[in-house]
Amino acid sequence: APGNAGTAIEAKCENVAIDVLALEQLADFAEKNVSLTIVGPEVPLVAGVVDLFRSRGL
Repeated sequence: APGNAGTAIEAKCENVAIDVLALEQLADFAEKNVSLTIVGPEVPLVAGVVDLFRSRGL
């Protein structure tokens, strides 16, 4: 979220309209059959997205 033009053309990728700081929403989405997450930019990292995802086993 929100992705970019490169991921938009990939058949197995889905860009979603979730704010990068809506960490709980991102984790909820990731729990639905997401096998890989890539974090960027740095703001969600500082906000604790990795800790949240790890706490949920993502």
